[in-house]
Order: sequence, then structure tokens, then C-alpha cells
Amino acid sequence: SVLMSTFDVDKNGELGFWEYVAMHKLIISLQQAFVASDVDRNGRLDHREIHSALGRAGFNLPMPVVQGLFARFDAAKQNVLTFEGFLGIGAHLAHLKSIFEHNDKARSGQVTLDYAALVQITMAVFPDS
Repeated sequence: SVLMSTFDVDKNGELGFWEYVAMHKLIISLQQAFVASDVDRNGRLDHREIHSALGRAGFNLPMPVVQGLFARFDAAKQNVLTFEGFLGIGAHLAHLKSIFEHNDKARSGQVTLDYAALVQITMAVFPDS
């Protein structure tokens, strides 16, 4: 799963204790953000609520990006996501963030990639493609 690969820092196929703790912290953070952003308390988030929830979880993204993620993870095309779908977005973003931070050696918030690095990143993001 994306969550497992994101937090399996040593890439041994298993989560050690501290890797598990980090993953658990993300899941709790996402759950809290989901509940706090579910304004109508129906157990599902629309794209505006998703935008709020992602911000609460530390993923501050512009609305067009959130709408693209929403469309990708709204498999049932119901214009709402359950916690499972929101967790999928959170896991995806956490995975991307870990790849980005690995490539941001100067911790400047920006990376410069050559073509080979881009290919390597896309293989990590889309391993089954």
C-alpha cells in the first residue's frame, strides 16, 4: 500500500516500531482533520470540505489541485469522499511529500530535476505503471 511504502524508510518491506508510529500519527492527523472538516456531519466530505481538511492536516494546496485530487480519488463519482477516500489522498500526498523532501537537499522548498530524476520519481509514485 502507499502508506506502507511511504513510511517504510529502510525499504525492507516491513514497518519497524518508529516507522509505524510515524504512520499512525499521520492517520490520526487525517482522521482529526476529516472530522473537524465534516461540517454537515454526514461522514463524507465534498471538495470544499476536502480543501479544508487537507489544510488542517498540513497539506496547503490551491483549490484547483484539490479538485484534481478529489476527482482522482472519487472512484464512485458521487462528488463526496468517505474517510477511506480521504485517507487515500492523504497517503498519496504524504508519499509525494517524502519524495519531494528527499530531493530538496537544501530544504529550500524547491527542487530542480533532470529528466532521469523525473523518471525515477514517477516510478516511485506510480510503481505499477
